[in-house]
Order: sequence, then C-alpha cells, then structure tokens
Amino acid sequence: MTGQYYFKMHKITLNDLLSRVNLKTPLLRVAQEVTKSYKLGEVEAMDPMEVGYEELNNLLTTSQGKYVVKIFSKHKDKSTINSNVTAISNFYEGGIPVPKLYKNFQGHYLYELETSPGTYLIVMDYFDGQKFTEIPPTTEDIQNMTKFLARIHTLSFPTHTNYDMWLTINLPQEFTNKKRYLSLDDLALTQRIVDKLARIDFSQLSKSIVHFDLHRENAMKNKRGKYCILDLASCDYNYTVFDLGTFIALFCLDPINNPSASRLIYKSVIETYLKSRSLSKYELSVLPTIIKATYASNLLIPTFLQKTNQDENPQQTIYYQSLGQKGLQILQSKKI
Repeated sequence: MTGQYYFKMHKITLNDLLSRVNLKTPLLRVAQEVTKSYKLGEVEAMDPMEVGYEELNNLLTTSQGKYVVKIFSKHKDKSTINSNVTAISNFYEGGIPVPKLYKNFQGHYLYELETSPGTYLIVMDYFDGQKFTEIPPTTEDIQNMTKFLARIHTLSFPTHTNYDMWLTINLPQEFTNKKRYLSLDDLALTQRIVDKLARIDFSQLSKSIVHFDLHRENAMKNKRGKYCILDLASCDYNYTVFDLGTFIALFCLDPINNPSASRLIYKSVIETYLKSRSLSKYELSVLPTIIKATYASNLLIPTFLQKTNQDENPQQTIYYQSLGQKGLQILQSKKI
C-alpha cells in the first residue's frame, strides 16, 4: 500500500491466525471435510487469509472454484454467530452486495466441524477485489455506498447485539472506563464530545437495521466495478443516525489527506441518502456530533490499546489514532 492514507498491515503469523479459533485438526483436514459437506469438488488448496480480526478466514481452492471459509472466533457464542449468518443472508436477499453463502448437505449455512466440535464455519463466494484502504473511493463510489447503506436501513430481521468497544454508540461507557489513558488535551476535547453526546434526545432518533462498522476496510471493489461489503459482526437493530455518522466519518471523509473536501462530501452524502430514506430535522442536527464522536472513539481506543500493550497491529493503530485526531480537527474548524 502506498500514499499517506494507507497503512501497512502488521505481519501476522499462521500461529496468530490459528489462535483465533479452536481447531483440533489440521487445515487440510478441515478443507476436506468442508468440500465434502458443501459438495464443492476436490480440494486443491486451503490458504489462511490475513483479513479479519477475530475470525480465521481461508481461501479454499477446489476443482469447482474459489471460496472463502470463515471459521468463527472461539470467543463467540452460537447466538452471536447465528446472528452474523442471519445478517449476511438477509443482506444478500435484500440486494446488498455481500458474499453469497453456500448451504451444506443438511441445507444449512452454518456448519459445526465433526473433527472439532464447538467450532463453527460458513462458506462464501470469494470476491476478487481491493479494499478502499487500497483504492480511495471516488465520488461515484461514495454515492453508491450511501445508497447501499440507505437500503440496509430498510431491511427487517432479528439481530443479536455484539458489543464492540470501537462503536460510536459505546463511546460514553468506553470513555468512562478508559479516559485516564488520554493526554490532558485529548481528554478535554473528548470530554466535550461525550457531554454533547449525552445531551442527545434519543427518543427522537429512529431505529433500523444497521451495519455499524462500514468503513473503508470493510468494503471492496473489483475491476468490473462491482462492490462487496464485509464484516457484519456488529450488525444490529439500533439508531440509524449512528450508522450514518460512522459511515460518513470513516468511509466518506478523508481528514488525513483531503480535509478541504469535507463540506462538499458531507453535503453530497446527505443529499444522496435522503433520496432513498428520510431523516428528521433533529437527526440531521445531531449528525455532526455523532461524526465527531466517531472520531473521538478512534482516538480513545487506539490510545488505550497502546498504553496497555494490547496493540497487535501498531501501524494500523497509529493510522486510526491519526484519523481520530485529524477528524476532530476538521470538525473543530467547522469544515462541515
């Protein structure tokens, strides 16, 4: 990856990847069991992928093609896993560009490994594209992704909340627990934002299905111009405007490399979104605060990870910390 915007991925070892799951058998044996259960032909290769942070994603190559085998984290219970699978299938059926799921011989998407009881996986199409951390989104990309987000907000299916300390909705709680790790300047700035967030009248906010984590690393585009949205682990039924604020902050705006374009990008996103789904005047009025809170979360959590020696990817952590700081700066200067 090149350029100021991009960050280099910390080198992840095979042991790092395998430590995410609870396998009791070699990956080749897993590949053989999966191809048999899902009727995918003969195994040619099973290669772990560095993408993802909790799950073990593998590129499975068979005589029939390429697939992604996602083995779920050993720390996730079955309710959380089922919710993730439900979200993917409902997104796909709702016209959202997510990978197609495959059913096993029992007619289910989710499969429990016979050789590693308690370990669950799914099989999806392999999407050969680039993340938007590798190719910055164009104006057209931002508009198209905005339309997808608006469509997500019209879906309806049961969800299971999966707590994530990075999510903007959790900033007040995380700030209370982690504020001692901030510098005095960052503490004062973040405190003001948390106070503004606390003054929001949540009774005036609408709820919908939300992705909650749609940033540039969780979306891809291929050479044919097709898109793919990734990582539905945080998908929930929650406040719509928080999902939109996260998306604007972490996908649309580029406070590191192009802060001067923030106002125009913001205006374009809102205009595009409102053509598909309405927001109240009150929701629009609190949206800048939620965007600011998203940047505050991206300042708080990386700082906490650094100070407590829990930083598994220093380059990436520094990037998000910088994104949080720069994002707060453009909002302080009223660029939107």
